[in-house]
Amino acid sequence: RLWKYFVRHNTRVVYVMADEYAMLGNCCYSYDCKQYLTGCEKCPDIRRYPKSLFFDVAAKVVGMKKRYYDLMGDRLSFVAPAINIEKAKVSYLLRGRDLTECNWGIDLEKYHPRDAREVCAVREKYGIPQDRKVVLAVGAFSDPRKGLKAHFLECARRTRRRDLLFVNVGYDGDEELPENFLPIGYV
Repeated sequence: RLWKYFVRHNTRVVYVMADEYAMLGNCCYSYDCKQYLTGCEKCPDIRRYPKSLFFDVAAKVVGMKKRYYDLMGDRLSFVAPAINIEKAKVSYLLRGRDLTECNWGIDLEKYHPRDAREVCAVREKYGIPQDRKVVLAVGAFSDPRKGLKAHFLECARRTRRRDLLFVNVGYDGDEELPENFLPIGYV
C-alpha cells in the first residue's frame, strides 16, 4: 500500500538500506546466498528469518518490488553503506538504479563524553561497581544474527578476568548467567 501511495502521489523516496531487504525477496540478509543476483527464484533458506515452513514467497515479493521500483523511476534513490551498495550494483532489483554510498555517521550531539556524575548514576542504577570495566553489547540476545548468545555470553563464561562485567542491553533470554554477566532488558 505504501508503494502504491508513493506512485499515485509522485512522491520522491530515498530508501535508506540499513540491511539488504531492498534487493532481496524474503530475507533481510543474503549471507552466502547469491539468489539476489538473479531474482530470488527459489529461496534456499525459507526456514530462517522471516521463517516459513512451507511457503516460498521470495519470487512474488521480488516481482512486487520490481514493479514498484520501475513505476517510481527516477523518483527513487537508495542510500547505504559501501558494503550494501557494492551488492546492490550487481543485484537483480537494484542494478542500474540510483545508488548512493553513505556510511553511517555518529550524532555527536547525542553521543559525546559525559560528565562523570552521569556515568556514576548509570552504574548505581544497575549496580555496576566503579572498579569494573564494562564490555557492552546492545541487541536482542535471542537473535542468532547478533551472536550474543553464541559468542558474547561464551566470552563472559570463559574469561578469568574479575575486572570485566559483560552487559547486554536487550536481553530477552532465560539462560543461566555467570555472575560477570549483567542482563538489561529493552530500554
